[in-house]
Amino acid sequence: MIILSVYYAIHDTRAEGANSVVKINYKIVLLQIACFILPILVLLIPNIILKDGSINYTLQGIISTVTSFGGGEAYLTVADGLFVSSNIVSPEEFYSYIVPVANALPGPILVKILSGIGYFIGSNEGGLLAGYLLSALGFVIGVGATCIVFVIVHMVYKAFSEIEVFVTLKKWILPAICGLLISTILSMFHEMFKITAEKGISGFISAIIAAMVIIGAEQLHKRLHIHDVILIILSGAVSLFMLNVI
Repeated sequence: MIILSVYYAIHDTRAEGANSVVKINYKIVLLQIACFILPILVLLIPNIILKDGSINYTLQGIISTVTSFGGGEAYLTVADGLFVSSNIVSPEEFYSYIVPVANALPGPILVKILSGIGYFIGSNEGGLLAGYLLSALGFVIGVGATCIVFVIVHMVYKAFSEIEVFVTLKKWILPAICGLLISTILSMFHEMFKITAEKGISGFISAIIAAMVIIGAEQLHKRLHIHDVILIILSGAVSLFMLNVI
């Protein structure tokens, strides 16, 4: 299938000819990429001095960034697979601390998640300073890798946007994103049931609480147009209150 896909893309590109291709200034593209790589290298040096695993974290951060599609929410699934499943950070740290804080703060969630992971890795193994430095490295990795991908994809898309294969590709992006988001939702529900089970709360009660919070947040958003950040904070507060009451 991969061979056929590549063949179709090449054949389609050749068939439509050079008239559909826009010329690109590669010097500007390379300069933009270099501007995003430089901060990563600058912050990587002190992190290597303080922590041996900084290069591994950098590579995983770049991989997780460039392989996530569908916005910040879809990144949760990728980060879970790379950092949680491999026990670099624990599920409790990820879903009980990093994800809620990242959702409550403004800004791109990918950058916040990667920074939070860096903080936990650094502080757990090298102290507070190492946590701050690795968190800062995670920040520039998230921003830099994302922007580099954007620059490259924008260059390719600008050059071949009128070719049929790229027009068709856009139709398949949304289903892939939806699948990733469903996987993320299921992972968060799984972690929720684990946390409530540790508190002695049955899965049935946990599901009722979750349903009440979700329905309540949806109604508030629909009727009062409350901002998502406020809804997240309210949802967390209601969840904590109900868990303590129960």
